Amino acid sequence: MRRRDVASLVAAGVLAAAGVLALPLGAAATDGSVPHAEPTATAEPSPSPSPSPTAEPSPTSTPSPTASPSPTSTPAPGGEVTVDDAVFTWSMSDQTNALSHNPGAINFLAAGEANPGRGGAKLPESKWRATSGSVTIQKQAASGAWRTATWKGLGTDAHGEKIGVHGPFSGHRVRLTDGTGTIDAAADDAALSWKGTWTVVYYAGNTVFTLSDPRLTLTGGDGQLRATGGGWAADRADPTKWKRVPSQDVPVVTLSDVDVTAAGLVVTPDYAGHVVEGTVPQKRTGEHWGAFPQEFVTFLEPMGTDQFWYSTGLQSDWTKLPTPIRVAVAGTTVKEPPPAPKPERADPTNAVTLPPAPTGPVAAPALPGQVPMADLPAVGAPDPTSYGTSLGPVSVEAAAAVDDVRLASARASHTPWVVGGVLLLGAALLLLVPVRGRVAR
Repeated sequence: MRRRDVASLVAAGVLAAAGVLALPLGAAATDGSVPHAEPTATAEPSPSPSPSPTAEPSPTSTPSPTASPSPTSTPAPGGEVTVDDAVFTWSMSDQTNALSHNPGAINFLAAGEANPGRGGAKLPESKWRATSGSVTIQKQAASGAWRTATWKGLGTDAHGEKIGVHGPFSGHRVRLTDGTGTIDAAADDAALSWKGTWTVVYYAGNTVFTLSDPRLTLTGGDGQLRATGGGWAADRADPTKWKRVPSQDVPVVTLSDVDVTAAGLVVTPDYAGHVVEGTVPQKRTGEHWGAFPQEFVTFLEPMGTDQFWYSTGLQSDWTKLPTPIRVAVAGTTVKEPPPAPKPERADPTNAVTLPPAPTGPVAAPALPGQVPMADLPAVGAPDPTSYGTSLGPVSVEAAAAVDDVRLASARASHTPWVVGGVLLLGAALLLLVPVRGRVAR
């Protein structure tokens, strides 16, 4: 063999070897395992290994977070504080917002003094008011917001369903503003009073009483809510009986273990286990037995409504329990109860429920060897699914860096394949094309 033939064979072998070596590089670039793509993948969970996460727990060691519990440990204004804008809200009881035991007659609240005018009559719309001075009757909407009540809404719940004896309830409350007095959050003391009157209407107006100018007093977390009571003596069995009763100061509820704060208070009045005497014997067994104060029950006897404020053995006894009283001061708000859930219908329908349409961007199908873009956080908005994991939220910058590297990897993946193919083709041509001067032996 001549030296020229040997040189041709050696050149072909070199080209073939170079082509074979180039092919794996192309495959590596295609499946994303290029060496410079790896650091970018590690940059995606950078919040955990990078120095930034080590700086993340540092605030817990710095004085700023340790200073956050200090307001809770330090009593809010020390000593007695004078207030002049306290807001009082109370729905009294679920039974006050329910259908009465008389068909078609409901129980409800009215602002000011609401007088049907005679016994056995229903209160007409013309004599009902939602507001009177600093007193407003409010209704909770399905969203949880409180709005001024309407006459039409007295007989429905937040979802427009008719109220019942055992629920749903109409969700009304009385709201008094401009309360004045003092509070001492450190000592759990309070002395607050409001001006205004509201009326408690039962059996649509057959029995009515009023409460005026409530006064809240607490010493060491214990105390009372008192008010001036009034109304009309009535008898549902005798519609001719209707006479105004003398006004008197009465304890409406007693309160225990109240946590008074600079923002106000929330307390459920005492009821369980309280023994009283009324026009109907009290039931003193079971889960829901109890009563409002004896003086309040005695005051209500002439109005024929005393038995609605203590347990008497009815299935609806649980609706007589007092609901929480809320007082907010200094323009603050206190935690409100969630709106009542919508009751299940007795006649459910079989309506077809379609799945909701997707609201986010639709990911394009990934090409072979590529990572689907749906797996990456969206640039410009945090990915909610990334929160709560050990890696923490992925920043916008990190997400953009991952996108750039993978796109560059996709573009660079074609180059090794082309180079390898050209080298192999060159090797084949050297072997197949005859060299001038070669003589077969």
